[in-house]
Amino acid sequence: MLVCIAYFGYPIAFLFFTSTKAPQEFGTTSTLWFGHSFNFFKNLEWLFNANEGIYYIWLKNTIVYSLSGAVGALICSAMAGFAIAVYDFKGVKQIQVIILGLVMVPANTLVLPLFIYFANLNLINTKWAVILPALVAPLGTFLIAYYAKDNLPKELIQAARLDRASEMRIFLQLALPILRPALATVFLLNLVTNWNNYFLPLLMFNDPKLFPLSVGLGTAFGGPGLVMGAFVAMAPILVAFLFLQRYWLKGLNSGSGVHA
Repeated sequence: MLVCIAYFGYPIAFLFFTSTKAPQEFGTTSTLWFGHSFNFFKNLEWLFNANEGIYYIWLKNTIVYSLSGAVGALICSAMAGFAIAVYDFKGVKQIQVIILGLVMVPANTLVLPLFIYFANLNLINTKWAVILPALVAPLGTFLIAYYAKDNLPKELIQAARLDRASEMRIFLQLALPILRPALATVFLLNLVTNWNNYFLPLLMFNDPKLFPLSVGLGTAFGGPGLVMGAFVAMAPILVAFLFLQRYWLKGLNSGSGVHA
């Protein structure tokens, strides 16, 4: 555990300490300690004012792409996973095999076919070229379906149907609270994937004002701007992880209460 903490903590510590230094101190001071002057706020001000505030536009684009894709993928995965786990319809086993096969397909192999497809629909250089592919999450569907089979009591669903509850009401008021840990996991996985997405927007966009942070930092910024920009871009994901961690614990407790 200590080795893993050091492995993943070193880049975070490097970005933090380096973001506080003046540009001339980057190569002359320790990478894991402060420099001779504390320039964090000056670097932050420069970051958001450079190139007419392009970093703010990239940050806003990244938030829009990531949240819309994560929420959309969560809705689709929750409904599909619930249907696969609860309903016994013809072809459900084949669908599970197809979904499992799609999980093993690398996402980058689909970028070129998507580019050709979206070019025919005149969606290149639009936000939909990045948002629409993010709505499909085979791994999220698989996780929710697997979790629902183990934690969603069929007796509870049958009792709700006897009380004349609609299928949508069963899904919204009965299934979703029990599936909360899986939902939080799927949302966070999709949020991180969309936040760090690089190859797809790099190919779909040629307007810098549509770039997300991953593409903008990799193509337009370097040196102090790249370090400071990467540190600021990392902060929202850390906050999202710490915030969703509470829902994992609450979901696990509520799930155990239902079984009891």
